[in-house]
Amino acid sequence: MARNSIFCIKKIKKRQKIKLLGVELYICPGVFAPLWTDSIILAKAVKKEVKKGDFVLDLGTGTGIQAIFAAKKGARIIATDINPKALKCAKLNINYHNLKNRISVLKSDLFSKVKSKFDVIIYNPPLRWFKPRDMLERSSLDEN
Repeated sequence: MARNSIFCIKKIKKRQKIKLLGVELYICPGVFAPLWTDSIILAKAVKKEVKKGDFVLDLGTGTGIQAIFAAKKGARIIATDINPKALKCAKLNINYHNLKNRISVLKSDLFSKVKSKFDVIIYNPPLRWFKPRDMLERSSLDEN
């Protein structure tokens, strides 16, 4: 199947606001947009499974949506990403929802900068089998 197929991510041209499961969220250029079924299924699981007081790691936070859902349940979160644009977008969304006191943002390649133990780890891994051409494609593509 061609890499421009439905398996490739949608490239957002300019920042825009969406609503996902009742939560407003900015999606930003250069950041994985949680518009796909897997992101929505994960968000529903976060809303169901995360408990007040949990310490949560959100690996590959992207827009920060999963961290936001966890924080709204009363959890404390470390949200990580390797993409600087994702970190900036996540901070925008965290500030928009006034959750700076619950969510810390950290630049990390998966667990490389993470030193804590967690009650819950949230991760929506890249499951498509192509070699990524850029940072944005790393969010959904991994040839191995």
